[in-house]
This record gives sequence, C-alpha cells and structure tokens, in this order.
Amino acid sequence: MKMKTTVITAEITFIIGIVLIVLPYAYVPKTVYEAYRVPKSEVIIQGWRPLAAIGPTKSATIGAYLNAGDLLNIQVNVTSGKGIDFYVSAVTTGISHYEVITTYLFYPDVTTVDKDWMVPLTSQYDFIFNSSTLFTYEDVTLLVTKQWTETAYRDVTMRYRLLPFEFIYLGIFFAFVGIGLSALEYYFKKRHY
Repeated sequence: MKMKTTVITAEITFIIGIVLIVLPYAYVPKTVYEAYRVPKSEVIIQGWRPLAAIGPTKSATIGAYLNAGDLLNIQVNVTSGKGIDFYVSAVTTGISHYEVITTYLFYPDVTTVDKDWMVPLTSQYDFIFNSSTLFTYEDVTLLVTKQWTETAYRDVTMRYRLLPFEFIYLGIFFAFVGIGLSALEYYFKKRHY
C-alpha cells in the first residue's frame, strides 16, 4: 500500500510541475477600461475685417476675453514688405482704477508667427497690427486657437499570463521531485525483488 501511495504522490507531483511549467506560457484575454487624452481645440479668432470691406488702414485690433491658463496657438501671416508690427496686449485695472495696458507678445515687421502661448491672467486681450503704411485685410491673416486636452475612456482587450513567469521555477522543482520519487520507488521496488 505504501508503494502505491508513493507512486500516486510522484505522479501527482510531476503533473503539478508540468502544469506550473506550462501555465505561464498561456494567455487569457481581459478587457480593461482605459483612460486616454484627447486633444481639443476651438477657434477664438479667425481673420479680421475693417469697417469698409477692402478699406486700407494703418492699425487693426481684434479683441477676445481670455482666462488665465488658456493655451493658445497664434498664427499670423503678413504680406512681405508691408512693415506690419504684431503684438498682443491686455487691459487691466491698476491702482486707483487706472487702466494699465501690458504688452505680452511683440513681433516687429512680422511675416510669419506660429506661437503656442499660455495666457498669464484673466483679462480682455487685444491682437493688434500696426504699420506706418496702409494695409488691408488681405495683407494680414490671424488665427487664434484655444487648445486643451480632455480625458476619454475606452475598452481595451489585453492579454494576461495565467501565472507569472516565476512559477516555471516552481514547476521545474515539482517535476524533479516527482521524477525523484518515481526513481526512489523504482529503486526500492527492484531491491526488494
């Protein structure tokens, strides 16, 4: 009876070892809910028009109320040789309720601007073009886009191991123990006969 128990124990131990060796190579699908970032944008200002449809001017201002921390992309294209300056200013109320005009960006004699800029404070901002010569809306293009990211969620199917890879070592141990028990059983069985 003792011999039969040892044989069964050796076989079970060997089988457990083989299973522990094989299972880390087996994968199962698992669906997880994953967050990801989605870039968003909104056009704040696109172009400008003077009072007269094609009337020339020496100065043009386009305004927008912006919040501190807004991330903007500012794109400006100006006809070369027009000598147009571009700047961004904010009007704030200072001490004794005097208005203070602060210039944040300035590009003299500009032809092209493509700038990402974070709004420093909540205020009314003016996007201004000035020149010593006349220009029309056809000579200047302006595009101001507010950019941000939002969190969206999606289901993603991933593959996971049934057991961590380290279980292979435990499986090898059990397999050798099973083989060792079988060898001992065979040795003792042969010795008694």
